Amino acid sequence: MMEFPHRDAELRLLKVFYHKIYKIFPLSEKIENIIDQYWTLRAEEIPGEEKDLGPQDRLIHVYHFTQVSKLGEL
Repeated sequence: MMEFPHRDAELRLLKVFYHKIYKIFPLSEKIENIIDQYWTLRAEEIPGEEKDLGPQDRLIHVYHFTQVSKLGEL
């Protein structure tokens, strides 16, 4: 069960694979139409700063990874 700080929290559903977001589903998407055999579905609250974007604001989706080298392979 998820708990949110307020009752009117807006949620979105994401399709995730190996920690990468592949799709943000529109609110009109029916859950029973989603094929999730290989995907992880994640529901999250939409942050306030994303809901209040102005016409000149842009969102940039990024991801971060770290490559670890073993000693002797440097």
